[in-house]
Amino acid sequence: MESIAFTQVAEEQLIEGLLKFSMPSLMDEQARRYLAAYPYKLESERIKVIREIINTLKPFNRSNILIDSFAAFEGFMLSIGKRDHFIHQFEVFLLGWYVFCTLSEKSTCQTVPIEGFVPLEAEEIFLFWLITAMTHDLGFPFQESPKIIEQLWRLHKDVKLTDIANLYYAFGKMLTSRDKNNHLPWIENLWKGRGKLINQHLAIGLQHSLTIDYNGAMGLVQTIAAERDNHGYISSLLVGHALYPPENYEVPGIFTPDKLRSIHLYRLVLAAIALHHIKADTPEHKNIIKKIKYTTNPFAYLLFIMDNVQEWGRLSGIHVNDPTPMTFLTNCETKGMQITLTFVTRHDLWETKIRQKILKGIKAAKQRLKIPIGPGSGMKLKILYYFNDIKMKCPPLYLTI
Repeated sequence: MESIAFTQVAEEQLIEGLLKFSMPSLMDEQARRYLAAYPYKLESERIKVIREIINTLKPFNRSNILIDSFAAFEGFMLSIGKRDHFIHQFEVFLLGWYVFCTLSEKSTCQTVPIEGFVPLEAEEIFLFWLITAMTHDLGFPFQESPKIIEQLWRLHKDVKLTDIANLYYAFGKMLTSRDKNNHLPWIENLWKGRGKLINQHLAIGLQHSLTIDYNGAMGLVQTIAAERDNHGYISSLLVGHALYPPENYEVPGIFTPDKLRSIHLYRLVLAAIALHHIKADTPEHKNIIKKIKYTTNPFAYLLFIMDNVQEWGRLSGIHVNDPTPMTFLTNCETKGMQITLTFVTRHDLWETKIRQKILKGIKAAKQRLKIPIGPGSGMKLKILYYFNDIKMKCPPLYLTI
């Protein structure tokens, strides 16, 4: 109950920002009821509530299938010591939408101008941001699957393991391969050759999002696909397949199926998902992050920032025996041209090794968040980290972007 009570006010603010937009997707009374109840639900109830919200909103039916499947992994991933991802994805969505709503209120129009493309309507941003946020970690179980299956084999030593377990292991093993010569041809042949087409759509999305040439974008696809932490790329591949072909999309009340418009949105979503996990650990990675701009791909910008920021109430594998979340969002507010998010961490309950690990992660995220290029509208996002530490060994961390 502690985590719910401590974040309830902040989550009420986020939900209120979501419900005040009168868009076709949010006119469904059942969806609004589920959203209004979310801040008061226990952690164990939230996965069910999120699934009901997504199924009611119906962003795209095929993506709903992926989201439902991913929800089933949550308990298993936590049981083997991994951080939660399903609830995290939804709260990334809430936080990103709060920022977008604030930006829209301060601007003179309800559209988002995209460099080299027609402006996006709020309804388009809402639905495609929902898909981006709610699918960006779908690849995580596949990234971890070789280790998971190996653990199960060692535990059970059962020669009667099902064929599906072997296939899942092989699929995850190939998706996480570092051998580009075998890796990419295998991916391109997925789904009767659709893997190659999805990679091409992703490359064009990266080309537009980062303002680079196509060859450079395709080289980047190959690079991120072969990295050790490549769940962003795997997620984009799975989403690309689930939402294929892109020309069939329609956003209710905004536009009839428009092939070029739909394909462009599809590519922006794939690029946003593929870029979200990049760390600022090399000059090459920093250069990529530096090219992420709100004005070329708002989904990529929002996902990169919100995924790094959203840690409140997030269960962690390092606290399996004490599953109380480590970090709480206690307040989010807008004053003038500044959005302020206030976090408190349970510093007093951390062991020394955990404290060092978490502090290192927070400081690394702080450095990454300074790099992308924001909306340029004069808005500022201020992030405050307070440490629940009586002796004040760790002073608060401040970041304005």
